[in-house]
Amino acid sequence: MEIKFLGQAGLLITGKNCKLLCDPWFSETGGFLARWHQFPSNENIDKKLFDDIDYLYVSHEHHDHFDESFLDTLPKDTKIIIANYLSKSFKNSFKKIGFTNIFELNDWEQKNLSENFDVSIVTDPGKYKQDSSLLIKCDGFTILNKNDCYLSQEYMERFSKIGIDLLFTQFSGAIWYPMVYDYDLQTNQNAIQSVLSRLEDTFVNVVNMINAKHVVPSAGPPCFLEDDCFDYNFVNSGIFPDHSDFLPKINDKILESKISLMIPDDNVFLNSNEEIIFDNQNSFNFKEKKQYLIEYQKKRLPYIQKFLEDIPEPSNNLYEKFKNHINDLINSSKYFSSNIEQLVEFNIVGKNGGTWQVDFQQSIPQIYENSIGKPHYQFTIESKFLNMILNEQLEWEELFLSLRFQVKREPDIYNGALFALLQYGGDSNIMQRMENLDLKSKCHETVIVKSNNKNFKIQRSCPHMGEDLKNAKIEDGILVCPRHQWNFDLNKNGKCIKGGDKDLAIFSTTDIDDAEDSGIA
Repeated sequence: MEIKFLGQAGLLITGKNCKLLCDPWFSETGGFLARWHQFPSNENIDKKLFDDIDYLYVSHEHHDHFDESFLDTLPKDTKIIIANYLSKSFKNSFKKIGFTNIFELNDWEQKNLSENFDVSIVTDPGKYKQDSSLLIKCDGFTILNKNDCYLSQEYMERFSKIGIDLLFTQFSGAIWYPMVYDYDLQTNQNAIQSVLSRLEDTFVNVVNMINAKHVVPSAGPPCFLEDDCFDYNFVNSGIFPDHSDFLPKINDKILESKISLMIPDDNVFLNSNEEIIFDNQNSFNFKEKKQYLIEYQKKRLPYIQKFLEDIPEPSNNLYEKFKNHINDLINSSKYFSSNIEQLVEFNIVGKNGGTWQVDFQQSIPQIYENSIGKPHYQFTIESKFLNMILNEQLEWEELFLSLRFQVKREPDIYNGALFALLQYGGDSNIMQRMENLDLKSKCHETVIVKSNNKNFKIQRSCPHMGEDLKNAKIEDGILVCPRHQWNFDLNKNGKCIKGGDKDLAIFSTTDIDDAEDSGIA
C-alpha cells in the first residue's frame, strides 16, 4: 500500500485493488474568500493521478477539505463516502456538483471498498459540528486519518485498543481568534501564546492517547498571502505554527509514537513485511519560509484580487434584508437568542451599508437601524460579504474563518450563544442538537474527581458545551475541559479561570460519596 500526501489533509491511498482520495485541496483561490492557501504549495502534484480513483472521502464542508472547483473536475459517477450527518446540506453540496453515488456511513459502520480494503467513519461526538475522521484497514495495516476532527477520550481509547499503525492529525490552528480582535499588542500576543500552548497540549494528548506507531502532523497550517495578514504566517503574530515551530516543542513529550514530517507529494509505503517506509523525496527549507511566501504571493495575488473583484457590491440598501435575516435566526432558536443578553452591533462598511444594532437584552430582541447605545459586541464587515450571506452564497462561519472582519467586545468574553445563533441558526436539526447540549451543560449530574488526594464532587458536564468531564485532566486543582480547554479552579469553588465566564458547579461530598470512591460502599 502507498499513501501520497497531497498537502493540508489531502491523501491518496493506493491499495492492491483500490484507490481512495481524501480531502483534496488544489484551488488556485485557496479557500474562505481566497484567504487561506495551501502550504507548502501543492500545485506541482500531477492531477492525472486522480483519473482512476475508485472512491472519494471528504471529511467535512470547510473549503480546505471540500474544494468544489477541483471536485467538479472529477467524473460524476465517482463513489463518494461521507458521514451520515444530522444535516443533509453537505450531501446536497455533492449533488449540486453532479455526483450521484453518495454513501453516507453511520459512526463506526464499516464499508468494504475492495478486497482487504475497509473503511469506517467516526464523527465529532458533539454532532453539532459536522466533522469526521476516517479509519482505514488496508492490506494488513490500520490508518487513522483524523485530520482536524475532535475526538473524545472514549473514542481515542477505542482507537488505541484497535491499534493504529499510522495517524494523520492536526497540529496547527484553524480559528479566527485572536487575530480579528481589537487588542493591543501585548494582549494579542498573550492570546496567541495561550492558543499555541493549547494546540501543543491537544496534539500531545491525542498522540499519546491513540498511541499510533507513526504520526504525521497534518491538516495545516494554511498560509496567508495578502499584505494585511501576511504576518499571521509567523507564530509571533498568528496561531498557525509550521512544523519547524511546532515539533521541537512537543518531541520530548511524545511517549512512544514516532513523529514523521511529510510535505506535498511525499509518499509513505506500507509493505508486506509490516514495514512503514517514508519516502521524503521533496524538501522544504523552513528557514527560508518568508522568502518562499513572498514568491508564492506573487503567483497567487492575481487570483486573489480577481476573486475579490468579481464579488459584486450590493445594489440596494441592505438593512431590510439584514433585518429579515436576523429575525429568521432569532426565530430559529428562541433559546439561544434569549441567552445572548448583549447589545450587538453590525458595522457594515462600503456601499449600501450602515451601523445596525440588535438588542438581545430585551425579552424579544429588537433590531435598530441606528445606534441606541454602546455595544458589547461589535462586528465590522464589508457590505459585499454581508450581501453574500444575505443571498445565501456564504455562511457566517465561512466569513469568520476568512478573517475578513473585525471584532470589538466589552467585556472581553466569548459569547457562545451569539456565535451559535450566527453559525448554526440556518439548520433546525443542528440548532436542536446545540440546544440539547447547552441544556445538558446546566444539568447537575455529578461525578467524583480527585486532585492532590482530595475528592471533589463536580457537575459532570462542562458548563460551556456539555462535554463529559469524568476523565478530564486535573493538575494542581485546575480541571481542563478536554473539548475547548476551559480551565476551572477546583480549589476556588469551580471558578472558570480560562476560556469563558461560566463556573463549574461543585457540591459538598458526603460520607457515602467518599465510601463509594474508596470502594468501601
